Amino acid sequence: PSIEEPEIDRFSTGLSASDSRTIAQELQGSFITHLSHLSAVPPPGQTQATAISTVVLKSRIQSKKKSGLSGPQKFNKLNDIGRSIANTASQESDEIYTKVLSVMNYIKANMQRSGEEELKEAAAEYVGVKRNNLHLDSVLAPAQRKSAGATSTKRKKSSAESNSFGKTSSKSCSICRGMGHQKSACPAIRRFGLRLTKARYTECMATLPELSEAGGFTLDPVVPTDTFGVQVRGQVNDSRGEPICKCALVTQQFDFKQLENKEAIYWISRAVIDKWSNSGSSSTKYVFVQHKGAGY
Repeated sequence: PSIEEPEIDRFSTGLSASDSRTIAQELQGSFITHLSHLSAVPPPGQTQATAISTVVLKSRIQSKKKSGLSGPQKFNKLNDIGRSIANTASQESDEIYTKVLSVMNYIKANMQRSGEEELKEAAAEYVGVKRNNLHLDSVLAPAQRKSAGATSTKRKKSSAESNSFGKTSSKSCSICRGMGHQKSACPAIRRFGLRLTKARYTECMATLPELSEAGGFTLDPVVPTDTFGVQVRGQVNDSRGEPICKCALVTQQFDFKQLENKEAIYWISRAVIDKWSNSGSSSTKYVFVQHKGAGY
């Protein structure tokens, strides 16, 4: 104790005796043991001061590497704590469960934010303390959980707007686009007769009234492209026994097609009408009948 320690050359090692002693006290353990060996017998080619400086530098680097946890280690640690909290909260009362769930939701929503006001609010709510010093511009967790997919741009209606009185239909008619009815009862096409569906097409077309009109008509090979529907009024048979239908065409404006200011009459083969309407299965090309055999 009475012998004063000599100062080490700072230009060769950068460390004095007092600095080395302070670092050794901080690191301790195996580093002190290694350092004591170096003080007695330094490695070949190195002075005692240089060997001590090298060990100090390596020890500092190793201590920094060992201080951090890897990703899997962090996950396992958090997972263990989370499981422990879940096991405890699920066995307690509903009040404890609600409080814990509130805190976890706040943490999940705000863990990447720089501020801590939301987490402080969650902790205050957990212990039942009211806090009035929250920043007014803080964005808290949303009241509703975000659904999967893109964010909806539709305006959310209030309860007063969404409440409806009476039985109403939110779907529109696929024919006239009106509300409150379906296409089976569409008033826009009611005057054209019974609209044939796939289920009734074959039966109703087989009971078409036979007309007594003889030749003199022109057979149309196709149904015009701008036709919304075909009203079949009857049929005649050609020389080969094929049925030819007498028809009036319905336009997209829900009116009969006119020719020289008169209702146009077309003679179209039954096979052409079947193909055009897909035997009543088409959703855009309709066939109408008015005869009694069809139940109209």
